[in-house]
Amino acid sequence: MTSSRLTSDQLVFANQGLVRAIARGIHRSLPPFMELDDLISYGQLGLMQAAQDFDADRGVQFSTFAYHRIRGAILDGTQQMAFFRRFTPSRQQYERMANDTLATNAADSAGENSSATSDQASWLQDSSAQLAVVFLLSHSAEDGRESPHLEDTAARAPIQGLLDDELKDKLHALIAELPEEARSLLQGAYFEGLTLKEAGERLGISKAWASRLHARALGQLARGLRRMQVADE
Repeated sequence: MTSSRLTSDQLVFANQGLVRAIARGIHRSLPPFMELDDLISYGQLGLMQAAQDFDADRGVQFSTFAYHRIRGAILDGTQQMAFFRRFTPSRQQYERMANDTLATNAADSAGENSSATSDQASWLQDSSAQLAVVFLLSHSAEDGRESPHLEDTAARAPIQGLLDDELKDKLHALIAELPEEARSLLQGAYFEGLTLKEAGERLGISKAWASRLHARALGQLARGLRRMQVADE
């Protein structure tokens, strides 16, 4: 059966060898920390996209068409891997805190038993705003672990070009306005390398309560940043 008569799934299945061959060729010229399996995964995405977009009527062999999509997807993936390699601690912290925030929000939402579309949209909007703050905090703390006091402006470290000074100052000003318990929790979790459980134990609260306090503080910071943005417009 020619490629012009194969379904997208069949094209993907039939060209697994092409993905592996391209990935191996690129992998030989990359740093050791980049895993071949990761490259193959990126290549699979390119292959699936190629299978969906392929038009046999153009008179091009699928392998030729897919080659450039697969290679491009792998190269894009390696750029992302190289970028995150530079910010491994902040990336790990972001993933850990983001997962905890989403899990807490999902549990609270399930407890409310609300299925209205407007409520779901509000949940998504609020969660997205909270995750944005998690990102800012994670990268703000990348060089700031030597600063134990968030309110100490002189001791704050730059955010490695990811945030401008104005936004950084706004974030720290808002943190300083949080209740002491929430401020201490963020201090431990983002600037002292503690987990939420450890930061909560230091405050004498459970992991579940620390997660809720964390999510609530993120919401307050997100709303505060939004108010500042509106005021500046």
